[in-house]
Amino acid sequence: MSETSALTRAKKTGAQHGDSQFRLLRERRFAPFFWTQFLGALNDNVFKVGFTSLVTFQAARFSGVDPKTAAFLISAIFIIPFVLFSATSGQVADKYDKARLTRFVKTFEIVVMLIGDLQLPIFFYDSLLIKNPFC
Repeated sequence: MSETSALTRAKKTGAQHGDSQFRLLRERRFAPFFWTQFLGALNDNVFKVGFTSLVTFQAARFSGVDPKTAAFLISAIFIIPFVLFSATSGQVADKYDKARLTRFVKTFEIVVMLIGDLQLPIFFYDSLLIKNPFC
């Protein structure tokens, strides 16, 4: 195979020098999907870590539940919906327009997370107070 034909084929497929997977982030159709997934995962993990920290602290403080057991159960509770609803959500995604479905699901997720964020200060008010150790 000649070097010229390999170079021509590389240019046709877009595998030029300096071309990488990061070019996808600049594409109009892919960038919103990427950022939606990234921010959704970040939000879920921040919420899960905060919730787990508060619940394990409360469990260790007020009941005889081992904090490691409480953290394990909370992690399992966060994973169960993915296991239970993944097949059904795949069928729904195949049936309806993905852009419209994504907007609906993300709007629903924002509402659920706002409710959860508003509930944390109500149930864990004492834990959320920052106490100055120097006073």
